[in-house]
Amino acid sequence: MALDMVRVTDALPVLSAVAWEDVPYTPELLLDASSLPVVLVNDAAFALGCENGYDGYFECDKELSLLSSTDVLTAVHGNVLGFLAPGGTSQPFPWYAGFSFGWLSAFAKYQPAEAEKGVQVLSSLVSTIQRCNYTQGVYGCRAGRMVGTDGWPLDM
Repeated sequence: MALDMVRVTDALPVLSAVAWEDVPYTPELLLDASSLPVVLVNDAAFALGCENGYDGYFECDKELSLLSSTDVLTAVHGNVLGFLAPGGTSQPFPWYAGFSFGWLSAFAKYQPAEAEKGVQVLSSLVSTIQRCNYTQGVYGCRAGRMVGTDGWPLDM
């Protein structure tokens, strides 16, 4: 049985921000989460955060499809480190990580390379925060100032 070669001559439609905004959220739209701990990814709060972050990307009034790598990394740090903000948190840590992951997954529709860098930074932050929480639990103290494996300071 021979395969026939078919040449596509018509241009395929390009989905714009408006078209992606109209696609209902499903977990299948997310990026590969294999760089994140399984226990985090399997948490219900992570799943809710992913959905909130994905939808939140499209609810922003600004043009987000033109962010620099620095803007993306700053956004990821701000979202995840919101968990460590003084005065408590409104959500558990997996939600904050999930929010960033969902936001990055939506952003990847426009700038996949920058989104992938953001996922690498998110993975590093999650690892650092989990390590710090383990240390706090075992030794009963918190470090005054730590630097994540990505080189960004973590005020804890």
